[in-house]
Amino acid sequence: MGRGGRVIGPGTLLGGRYRLEERLGRGGMGEVWSALDQGLDRQVAIKILLAELDGDPALIARLRREAKAAAALQHPGITVVHDLGEHDGHPYFVMELLEGTTFSALLTANPDGLPIPRTLLLMAQVADALSHAHRKGVVHRDIKPANLMELAEGGVKICDFGISRYADATTQLTATGGVLGTPAYMAPEQYEGKEADARTDLYAFGCTLHALLTGRPPFPGPSMANLMRQHLTEPPPRLATLRPDVPAELDGLVLRLLAKDPDERPATAGEVSDALRSLADLRPRPGGVPTPQTPVLGDRAKPGAGRVARTRTGGQGTGRPSTSLTGHTGPVGAVVFSPDGKTLATASWDTTARLWDVTTGKTTAIITDHRDLVSAVVFSPDGRTLATASWDTTVRLWDVTTGRSDILTGHRRPVYTVAFAPDGTRLASAGADETVRLWTIG
Repeated sequence: MGRGGRVIGPGTLLGGRYRLEERLGRGGMGEVWSALDQGLDRQVAIKILLAELDGDPALIARLRREAKAAAALQHPGITVVHDLGEHDGHPYFVMELLEGTTFSALLTANPDGLPIPRTLLLMAQVADALSHAHRKGVVHRDIKPANLMELAEGGVKICDFGISRYADATTQLTATGGVLGTPAYMAPEQYEGKEADARTDLYAFGCTLHALLTGRPPFPGPSMANLMRQHLTEPPPRLATLRPDVPAELDGLVLRLLAKDPDERPATAGEVSDALRSLADLRPRPGGVPTPQTPVLGDRAKPGAGRVARTRTGGQGTGRPSTSLTGHTGPVGAVVFSPDGKTLATASWDTTARLWDVTTGKTTAIITDHRDLVSAVVFSPDGRTLATASWDTTVRLWDVTTGRSDILTGHRRPVYTVAFAPDGTRLASAGADETVRLWTIG
């Protein structure tokens, strides 16, 4: 709604260029729309802030400078801002249109918290993007699950960089004493009205990390007054008391991130990224039993780039280039071809398995039902069934054609590997519970 009761809706033209199509979401500060950029004939996302810019022209000019600085950030983990403007007093931002799942939606699907390896790898990518922004002098000010997205094709994006500062000013213009941020994720210095800096983002990062691991942010509130008191004075709960499988090193890192004094938090987001990746790499690997049938593939991913499984054409030493299959967001621990050689299956610490068309290099299916890292994949001799093993203690059988699945339970600890009998009538699985199980198939 603009001045004089004008409605912002489907078909509204912004800046003589952007035609609004569908409202994708709405929050306390604004709305997000899909739109057509008629100048370049492309789909974009537009965020329109609801507050009006009836303020000091010098303040508005400063906000524009800060938004432009944020828009200049070039990093695969930061949403690209293409343009900014005003419509009937409402500032709007034109951004790349993303396809993926917000961390808020991930939490809804995992109310008790995400698997630890997936959380470590997702948040390491967020820390990489924050590190880039902080080195450029840009602070987000509102890191939270709703502003983070896992992309459908792999990688993570931080949304709303540069928009938070606009939201801060418009809030203060319309409501004296307004504060920026989402109360459950706000740092103590934000409640005190102090200037936010990179350490403020790290506190919100810690709150988000806590939420992904436990299903909720560290302090429950419920009121604004309670949240203020808790963030300012109460120690955060220990992760170990809420989720006993959290490593002590991770518990300690979250406590440092949630320090009341900004000087006691980690020095940089890069330091946090290194710590999370170290914890991911130090996850216990199978010991005393056979390792998965293929080695880990790919080096540590570039920020936001996903993990890579690589295949090579030609014989050893031919020098022919490899084909890169990108999409996983965690280390790839197992890979196997279908019997006809047309499909590749991969297993990853990101808790998924994927099927790939070998000719095109495109993902044809993503298996997402496991709740911890997927340790092994194997095709049945006829290629019709894919078996997956996981640290969630289960084995799953997938019909490659229909996508239907069956779950095999019985192991009490992580399952490391699976193998079909030559005639496909039996499946063997082995795990950390020191047992091998034989399953009749069909």
